[in-house]
Amino acid sequence: LARQFDVGQRVVAAAVRADQGQAAFGVTSGDIELRSLVADSKPITLAGHKGPITAICFIPAGLLSASTDKTLRLWKIDDGSLLGTWWRPLESRALTRIENDRVASGDDDGTIRIWPVESLTRTVGVEMLPPPSQELKGHAKAVTTLAATEALKDRLISASDDGRVRIWD
Repeated sequence: LARQFDVGQRVVAAAVRADQGQAAFGVTSGDIELRSLVADSKPITLAGHKGPITAICFIPAGLLSASTDKTLRLWKIDDGSLLGTWWRPLESRALTRIENDRVASGDDDGTIRIWPVESLTRTVGVEMLPPPSQELKGHAKAVTTLAATEALKDRLISASDDGRVRIWD
């Protein structure tokens, strides 16, 4: 065992930013702990969601989080400040960054939605998320996991409560 963190609650989402030696852990209270993987430093707590975290991922602008409160939030990694909040009529269950600076969400209606990262910019207050640039439909139930991999030429992999795993071009 190299390291162990006592988060104190059930961890329901995790993301790693290997190039910076950072990890983020989302918990059922709606908070996120941002921790160093290489130094013994105090974690930064990101608080603001009103329900359990469902997904988190690092993007160039910071850390993107989703929650059962049907919001996406963008956090500044350096100090944990909130950069933006977007409301959605759907719950996002999965998030991942994909090629060409895009981010994908796996939603409770079985659809994967893709946005350019630059559409997620600083906001004042809570705004409605802009329409996605692309939608991938095919799952019959909630999309629960997303992954992008260069090994498969930047294809997107999704898994769902419908028991299917799909690989998207």
